[in-house]
Amino acid sequence: MKQLLTSAVLFLCCVTTTLAQFSGTVSDSQGVKYTANNDESTCYVSGHEDNYEVTIIYPEEFEGRRVTSIGEQAFYYCSALTSVTIPNSVTSIGYAAFYGCSGLTSITIPNSVTSIGNNAFGGCSGLSSITIPNSVTNIEGAAFYGCSSLSSIAIPNSVTSIGNYAFEYCSSLTSITIPNSVTSIGNGAFKSCGLTSITIPNSVTSIGYGAFQFCSLTSITIPNSVTSIEDDTFSYCINLNSIAIPNSVTSIGKRAFIECSSLTSITIPNSVTSIEEGAFSRSGLTSITIPNSVTSIGTAFTYCSGLASINVDSGNSIYDSRDNCNAIIETASNTLICGCQNTVIPNSVTSIGDFAFWGHSGLTSIRIPNSVTRIGRVFCDCSSLTSINVDSGNSTYDSRNNCNAIIETASNTLIAGCKNTVIPNNVTSIGNYAFRNCSNLTSITIPDGVTSIGDHAFEGCSGLTSITIPNSVTSIGVYAFNNCCGLTSIRIPNSVWRIGRSAYGECRGLTSVTVEWKNPPHGDDLLNGISSLIYENTTLYVPKGTKALYEADYFADLYWNKFVAIVEMDEIVIGDEGMGTYCSTHALDFSGTDDIKAYIVSAFRPSTGEVTLTRITDVPANTGIVVKGAAGTYSIPMGSGETIVANMLRGVTTNTVLNKVEGDYTNYILAKKNGSLGFYAVVDGSTLSASKAYLPLPTASLPSGARSIKLVFEDGGTTGISEASRLNDKGEMINDNVYDLQGRRVEKPARGLYIVNGRKVVIK
Repeated sequence: MKQLLTSAVLFLCCVTTTLAQFSGTVSDSQGVKYTANNDESTCYVSGHEDNYEVTIIYPEEFEGRRVTSIGEQAFYYCSALTSVTIPNSVTSIGYAAFYGCSGLTSITIPNSVTSIGNNAFGGCSGLSSITIPNSVTNIEGAAFYGCSSLSSIAIPNSVTSIGNYAFEYCSSLTSITIPNSVTSIGNGAFKSCGLTSITIPNSVTSIGYGAFQFCSLTSITIPNSVTSIEDDTFSYCINLNSIAIPNSVTSIGKRAFIECSSLTSITIPNSVTSIEEGAFSRSGLTSITIPNSVTSIGTAFTYCSGLASINVDSGNSIYDSRDNCNAIIETASNTLICGCQNTVIPNSVTSIGDFAFWGHSGLTSIRIPNSVTRIGRVFCDCSSLTSINVDSGNSTYDSRNNCNAIIETASNTLIAGCKNTVIPNNVTSIGNYAFRNCSNLTSITIPDGVTSIGDHAFEGCSGLTSITIPNSVTSIGVYAFNNCCGLTSIRIPNSVWRIGRSAYGECRGLTSVTVEWKNPPHGDDLLNGISSLIYENTTLYVPKGTKALYEADYFADLYWNKFVAIVEMDEIVIGDEGMGTYCSTHALDFSGTDDIKAYIVSAFRPSTGEVTLTRITDVPANTGIVVKGAAGTYSIPMGSGETIVANMLRGVTTNTVLNKVEGDYTNYILAKKNGSLGFYAVVDGSTLSASKAYLPLPTASLPSGARSIKLVFEDGGTTGISEASRLNDKGEMINDNVYDLQGRRVEKPARGLYIVNGRKVVIK
């Protein structure tokens, strides 16, 4: 193995012309490779051998041939290279000649060099400074790409163009002087540099797209020689607070100033004819004036949350801001294309364009006049919006029942909502983007009757912690709940046959997913959406008796078995009596099960012999409840199991023997006697089945002679009244007691509707 050479200077005597010229490729003592050119008098540096630390390129001649260039990738990823002196004989540095030489800290380029190739010094992360000689006319594309330590560079007057991405990711480069000789700055030329200031000379006629993207610039002056600001030129320059656009500029490109959050004001000159999509999106602009010259405006001002004032010069023939509306209206079509937090939609507007109010968080209320017949995707990301109202005379849209939403009347589709929206019962679909990025939306009820939830409908609703999808829904659109990071559990009813891709993407807070399909679904219409539900902490809950089907399914390894576990749901059976008790070892969620409701016993009133039943939707594990509903079998999804403080019922998870009196308490069970449901005292030695509940009441507080307890439901209704009657002196039941509809006994009933023996009776 040859000895590593580390000296900063290596002296080799110039080879005299009497030596025979070499052919092919020959290596010198440093391991540098030279390849002969066909002209028999010159050669070029073509590479290097491994395991050599090269510190210098020398001489001007090698074995009778003049060294005229450094070839393509000659020292590609030569990390041992620390410094280079290039001889005066070299005229060009080839493509990627020193690319990835991370150990290179200094290099001297002689005046003989006229061309520096693409990526010549790309990725030389240790290179802190460099001098480009006056002989160079062009700095080629990505020539110094990724030179993250480069803090200073002098560009000579000989240079006429700076190539695409020439200094991209030179993060230490905070300032640079561009000479008057430069006429063009390429695409991304200074992208992601540390530039805080730069002077662009009048000689520059074109600045490429993304030229200063992600720079740290605070201010910049564009010279009169420039006629257009290209796409992304200053995008993500978050410190940019001042810019002067000259009268020579005729167009402002797509996303030219997107995310310039410090830019609060700008003057658009009369020369500008077009402002493209996203040109000032997410900027800090608070006001904007559109000059007469502008004939084309894209969705240029979306997400400008601080924008409070919009004005179009009165002489503009294409757009207007009629009635001081603080909006841009396309005059010929009467379409509002851009609004802000202070917009008042004029009565003459017939259409509101897509994205017109996107991301305007300062917007708190909006009124849609009668004249509007078309509304696009308009209120996404308006997180502060609390009030939406459509004038009652509008024939196309409405805000029925003061719902704080826009509903397309003919189709009963909710197309735009806000954090205060209450979805009316007659809505049949939730439209695309209806609540997108409504981050302040914390809860919402989707009523029975809704059959579809549109694409992106609740995307980005990060404050949404729970949502119930009713059994009427058949379709959930793509990205419908994407990035709803607050969701911890979801239930998908068996009515759903389509779930779009990424419907639940980035819902990483999910811990439980409940599906009600009796058989594992197949087909892309469902499985594309199922894949977005699988996260590292998510358990899949399936109907009772179906776990084995899911585990053995054809797609089990792709989907079902990727969940943390597969658990069968609880199944509750309600008979014809319509009521029973229950206790589960799991937390249960009754929020989306209106056909069956859960109650706790929250209070006992000894004076009347009544217990109060309060409805709950989130039932913790091992909690006794009363369930009420139509006869049938119900699969109950898992819940989060929030703590219940006051519940007098006691649940059992195994068969349990009860006596009538235990200690200071008398035990009651829910039963049906003489055609009436109520809580009845148990018989000593009775066995209460597993998954049931009983009611222990203080014996000393029980009404004298009471055999059963009345059930009063807070959400309306009284059950078991006849069996809560008094006993006569002979111990016989008095069954002719009369009660009002609130369950209170009436001694002398007047005319009206009452309950006698558990039945409704009209007394005339």
